[in-house]
Amino acid sequence: MFFARLVCCDNKGMLRDEIIGFLGEDWVALNGYIKDSLFSDIPLLQEVNEDILVHSGKMLRPIVALLVARMISGTTAPDDSIRVAAATEMLHNATLLHDDVADESPTRRGEPTLFSKIGPSGAVLVGDFWLATAMELTISYSKRDSVAKIFSKAMTNLAEGEMLQLQNASGNGTNKEDYFRIIYCKTASLFETACLSAMRSKMPSSISGPASTSSSVMPSSPVWRWMDSALLVAVSALAISSTLRSRDCDSSESVGSLP
Repeated sequence: MFFARLVCCDNKGMLRDEIIGFLGEDWVALNGYIKDSLFSDIPLLQEVNEDILVHSGKMLRPIVALLVARMISGTTAPDDSIRVAAATEMLHNATLLHDDVADESPTRRGEPTLFSKIGPSGAVLVGDFWLATAMELTISYSKRDSVAKIFSKAMTNLAEGEMLQLQNASGNGTNKEDYFRIIYCKTASLFETACLSAMRSKMPSSISGPASTSSSVMPSSPVWRWMDSALLVAVSALAISSTLRSRDCDSSESVGSLP
């Protein structure tokens, strides 16, 4: 019920407003990081960035990240957690800009896409700028080595999910296994990234432990592995629910693309 209300098509749902009110200064700081990070002295780029921010979506990923950070800290979210929450939102928007070019989408969130306004080259470049600024924020994180690994894995997943979707679009459709992989790569993986990165800032070293030397982004602690399993179930459910509702709201969006 929580997820269903949070991701409903009506962007003015009371639950979301209540959560933003609860986050208070953390939410203000989050938006400050996003706005300041995206500032450019190139007028066209600055104008485009401001327009995207005016028509921002529900910002589910930073909301979830800040709630997780507060749960771990027991108080307001640490500054590091707010930075990575901002980074996940910018990374998400970068992927949407690139998605709209790949899908040749004329609208998103009920508004003309940047692709339809300035063409594919400009939209890709703006997406690249958002991606670069997102990564710059993660570099400023005090535990940047572990966070960089989490974010780099997310970007790999995002690219693979998009390519798998493209491959299936040119074939005979999408089977169940590929559908769930696309949902994970394009949607759930970024929710997972937001939560894991936010948790790293306040997790005691006795729990978090050293980063695993395997291909996993998780530390080697059994507690972390249990938390990752539980988190993956939750974000996958959120991703599927969000995607289905997003497609109901805007049938032009592709599988796995959320507002």
